[in-house]
Amino acid sequence: ERKMATVMKLCTLRHLPKSVFSSTSLGSMRWRTLQPLSTPSPSSVVLYRSSNTAASGGGNTNTHWKLERYLSVSLLGLVPLGIVYPSPLVDYGLAVVLPIHAHWGVEQILTDYIHPPLLNKTLHFLLYILTFSTLGGLIYFNYTDVGICRAVGKLFIG
Repeated sequence: ERKMATVMKLCTLRHLPKSVFSSTSLGSMRWRTLQPLSTPSPSSVVLYRSSNTAASGGGNTNTHWKLERYLSVSLLGLVPLGIVYPSPLVDYGLAVVLPIHAHWGVEQILTDYIHPPLLNKTLHFLLYILTFSTLGGLIYFNYTDVGICRAVGKLFIG
């Protein structure tokens, strides 16, 4: 029994299941053939669509992926341009690109981590309201005030 306890201890240290052995006697120890993990039936698997599929209408996810990359690259140009040469064109570009970029990022987080369908749809609906409110607010701010670039510049300059 002491030898078997040592073997069991070694099994736990090596993360082996204790049921690997078919006999309690060390002398007649045999390895069991382990059964492969059973695969779930197709009816028990729940699939969730990513926002890439959802945003592209279930069609070509490659197109949506490219749009996300183009939008990110446009931010790489718009932000430095807004610092060096603030203009209404850059302000309106940022007013459109920033909410869309944020929307796609939060949408992906919701899709990846919120799985109950009702909660997921509710949060996506609220996200659309927030995105369009942000878009409208930034456009209104650009039209009636100094614009995004000069406002951010005033935060740093004073």
